[in-house]
Amino acid sequence: MKHLTRILSIILVLTVFAGSFVGSWHLFNQGTYEFDSEDLAVFDENLSCYYLQKVDRDIIFRVRCEKDSALSYSLVDDDNNSIQTNTQKAAKGCYDILPPSGGYEAGVKYTLSLPDGVSFEAEDLKDARSLVFSIDKEAVEKYEFTDAVVKVDTAIEDVIDNTLNIGDISVNAGDIIFGQDANNEYVVYKVTEVNSDGTATVTDPAIDEIYSDLEVYGEYVWDVDDIVSNPDLEIEIIENVKQSSFFSSLMLTAYAAETPRDGKFDVKITPDNDKNSIEIEITITLEPGENGLFGIGELRNQQVSITLSAEVGLSTKCNIQGITNWDLSAAVATDFSWEVDISLYTDEWKKDSDLEGLFSEKNKFANLVDYHKNVKKITEKLNNLTADVTGGEIKLFDWKLPIPSVPGLYFSTEIKLFAKLDVAADVTIGQSNETVYTVGICFIRDDFEAYSNTYRSSRDITLSLSGKAKAKAGIKLVIKATLINDKIANINLDPQVGLYADLYVTFPISELDEIDGNNFLYSYFEPGVYFGANINATLNVLVKKFEFSYELVEKKFPIDELTFGNKKIAMGLSVNASTVRAVDKVVSVPDILFEYFDVKGGNTDTEKLSLDDVKFVANDGTKLKVDNGKITLPDATASSGVYITATYLHTDGKTYSTTFRVLISGSVLEGKVSAYDTDASTSELEGATVKLYSGSNTTTPLSTIKTDESGKFSFNIAKGNYTLVISADGYRTLTSSQTVADDEIKYTEHILLMDNSQSGLGSAGGTVMNALDGKGLSNVTIKLRNDWNNTSGPYCEYETTTSSSGRYTIENMPVGYYTVEASRHGYVTGYTNIIVLSDAERSDFDFTITPTLNEDEIRIVLTWGSSPSDLDSHLIGRTPSNGTFNVYYSDKEYHYDGVEMANLDVDDTSSYGPETITILENIYGTYTYAVHNYSNRNSSSSTALSFSGAVVRVFVGSVQVAEYNVPTDQVGTYWTVFEIARNGRILPINTISNTKPAA
Repeated sequence: MKHLTRILSIILVLTVFAGSFVGSWHLFNQGTYEFDSEDLAVFDENLSCYYLQKVDRDIIFRVRCEKDSALSYSLVDDDNNSIQTNTQKAAKGCYDILPPSGGYEAGVKYTLSLPDGVSFEAEDLKDARSLVFSIDKEAVEKYEFTDAVVKVDTAIEDVIDNTLNIGDISVNAGDIIFGQDANNEYVVYKVTEVNSDGTATVTDPAIDEIYSDLEVYGEYVWDVDDIVSNPDLEIEIIENVKQSSFFSSLMLTAYAAETPRDGKFDVKITPDNDKNSIEIEITITLEPGENGLFGIGELRNQQVSITLSAEVGLSTKCNIQGITNWDLSAAVATDFSWEVDISLYTDEWKKDSDLEGLFSEKNKFANLVDYHKNVKKITEKLNNLTADVTGGEIKLFDWKLPIPSVPGLYFSTEIKLFAKLDVAADVTIGQSNETVYTVGICFIRDDFEAYSNTYRSSRDITLSLSGKAKAKAGIKLVIKATLINDKIANINLDPQVGLYADLYVTFPISELDEIDGNNFLYSYFEPGVYFGANINATLNVLVKKFEFSYELVEKKFPIDELTFGNKKIAMGLSVNASTVRAVDKVVSVPDILFEYFDVKGGNTDTEKLSLDDVKFVANDGTKLKVDNGKITLPDATASSGVYITATYLHTDGKTYSTTFRVLISGSVLEGKVSAYDTDASTSELEGATVKLYSGSNTTTPLSTIKTDESGKFSFNIAKGNYTLVISADGYRTLTSSQTVADDEIKYTEHILLMDNSQSGLGSAGGTVMNALDGKGLSNVTIKLRNDWNNTSGPYCEYETTTSSSGRYTIENMPVGYYTVEASRHGYVTGYTNIIVLSDAERSDFDFTITPTLNEDEIRIVLTWGSSPSDLDSHLIGRTPSNGTFNVYYSDKEYHYDGVEMANLDVDDTSSYGPETITILENIYGTYTYAVHNYSNRNSSSSTALSFSGAVVRVFVGSVQVAEYNVPTDQVGTYWTVFEIARNGRILPINTISNTKPAA
């Protein structure tokens, strides 16, 4: 008995002690400060509001007060109910916000907001003013249908015109039919009426008419083994690549006018179970054509390989708490690289040969330098292919993951590669980076909010680039969560993640830690990762249909930024005109500009090189000699044209080069497309579609292209009349008529597209001026035609006349693009293009008309926009006595032997023009007409002239015989427009430079 009493006493003591210990543990262990930074994101429309996707229910937040005073804050749950918590002082000025006594409720989102003067102590949260956090819970997938749902076990037929054949399915109006169709896809319909013929009239139900409860919480990843085991995956990838616009553009660029060969494909697919990712390597090998590849004749005996490697991993976090509380995010892990290589197309080639041994004299490659130069040329061609967003994308395959526990809910993904390159490099191009990027959307208090994570990378960037480079490449996934169909509930996430690099170095680098100031003469290097995404969502409930669309602005996260050596970094050569015209096989050499980066000033600048310091070579290898600024092409030069490469040996010991095209026959039509804003500003439109039609027949286009990253496009055509149709997503389509002369490089007007928000009726106006004195003309009849440059055919039902000051106003016209016609007795009928907007009237569509001339007189009229303020007309030539003359603002009249030969009637110094030169007598020799940007005369890097909207019109007698638009996006203060010969023949030149044309 004593032993039993002693044992019971010991048990009692231990029990009391244990109870005291447990109580003390609960008292002192009140929670955790820790959270996983990978679960931290930022709301993109409120950068001071952060989002923790997953935290423990006993999380503690430490905050700091600027003044050691009482702490205040706000804490609410999903329903905006205030949550009461305790705080405790941790140190001077620091407080802990403790969890509720029972902990936070699992699966619920809370919002913690801090007032001014209070901030989070955690480094990752230092910029947050408010924090939304979601409490972690066990993975769950469950649902309950409403009482209205009728589940159907047999295949449900397709709905035609809102009518469903229900057969023997017993339903009433208001019931929800739920089941699968013949393709085993889930379908759902709401019955609005049961018809007597065995059919029912149906519509789409709201989500809360289908489910009374819906809860999905967990992380979903793809099964890489299941994907790779698909025997058709390699075939699917190859077919998708072949169908991409990138591949079709690649083949056209590689083989030009020749019949394209079938590229050889090698696809390697390797799963990585540890990382749950798939590595895909695609090699496209192009065999040489008769004329080489990519316009490089040296590649007749070489094949070109383009290798794109990507490692893709994907996980999706889903948190659905009830009918409307949705939260979905996608984490994309990527590793991307891009490489160009050239190898001999012979049986003797061996894979283990080094580069130095690959090439021999007979195969055009004498050494490694020649190899690098040709890789550079190919890369420049690829730059153009990847410049527009669509052309740079290659779809690989689709993936779909249904959630078996919740019928109708599934995730799907479309995997794409993309690349945007702007590289002037002389070595093999390749870049590699591994990143993880999360983008998501959640529903908080009756509204969608988009969020994305901060940058993380598991390793350093690796690059092999030399020279000037701007590169973006990576993975793009279109990730979608769908509940039965898009009309009921869906969330689309379109994240893009990849590498960007802005660098200027003198030799290839391998790893960041190898860079130091002793490795090279100079460098500037900023590598990093950029992210972007488009997010769309629909959630259809009975009380309201919630819709959300958001474009995440591209974000850049530099990994490092290094600058060593020179203040000016050599970047390369450029030419101020990509295409020039040869006359009788004589070429006026365009300005060759040396580009450099001013590290201190943070800007790019150019320096015009002396042609004596530049060497010129035709694409067939012929060396060309410059004489007085001109090159005479050899007789054997191809009749259509030639590419000329200019090379320059810099003081750094490196040779830089650039290429321009010389047209001998045929014509070119070039232009630039921009978005027009109501504040009269413009922005380049990359990826706009430009269709070229013959004449006015717009049934079948002759050619269709996309604008490049500068908004530019170009067609090789014969002389004739053409119609351009320009379109872009989100913008109103514009149609423009164009007339191209024989052997002309024709520039269109700057194409300006208005966005689709413009609708209904609008107004526009301007002033019609006399070309001789710049004064407004009264009683001018104004008529309109649809589209631009439309000078024939039916008029719109609108007509007005100018006021005493020459003003005209167009009112209550449908929004759109129009051609204005201005006519008055005794004047040559004139035309201008206008835009009619609904929300901002433009009243500066000014233009001129000229009095009718004598049959042998020629008049040249210059007009332009608001900037620059002062453009000057110049007529330059030689006199019969072999002297020179220049008609311009300082010498307005040219007389010879007492006879007035030409004069400047108007000199406008305050924008718009006109500036008018009239040739009164027969021309002696050849005259040159040019425009000088007087406002920016002291700037060698100005592009203001090219963006001035300048137009030059030429009249002979009572007819306009020519019209020239200024070339856009070019450096220079002189626009040499044309030459005119004694017989009146006008030869277009259309080049911009910093050099005044000679007589």
